[in-house]
Amino acid sequence: MIKNKYLKLYPVALIFCVVFIFYFFGKKEESSKEVYIGLRDYILEGFLVELPEINKKLPHKIDKETTLISIKYENNKILSVYELASQGVNREFLEKIEPAIKKQECDDDMKKKFLDVDIDFLNRYQNSMGGVIYEILVNSSICSKI
Repeated sequence: MIKNKYLKLYPVALIFCVVFIFYFFGKKEESSKEVYIGLRDYILEGFLVELPEINKKLPHKIDKETTLISIKYENNKILSVYELASQGVNREFLEKIEPAIKKQECDDDMKKKFLDVDIDFLNRYQNSMGGVIYEILVNSSICSKI
């Protein structure tokens, strides 16, 4: 009879032991997951968050001939689209002032932060009908030569 009681308690004790072992030793602790974000992603993410607000303030007249229409990020480039008011500002004129535009962009402290993490700038100049007249690319390798 006593032997019978122990036989009935044996499965209960075994289950208790298994639960005890799994509870304390089988429990996997979740490590705190740290997210590492690189400087490039940090700078780009901040810019992309602000981009809709920037575009709400456009178009913006730069001078009597040039209006900034939009700014976009595509293909690892920040694309600034400018509209030229007159036909007097043409491809030949833009080719002549291209070095000055590149120097100005390379010297801009804010743009340097983007250029340092290999994000390029593309300035697209278009006529009032939307036709592209000229594009000027500025990247870190161009700036290192200036």
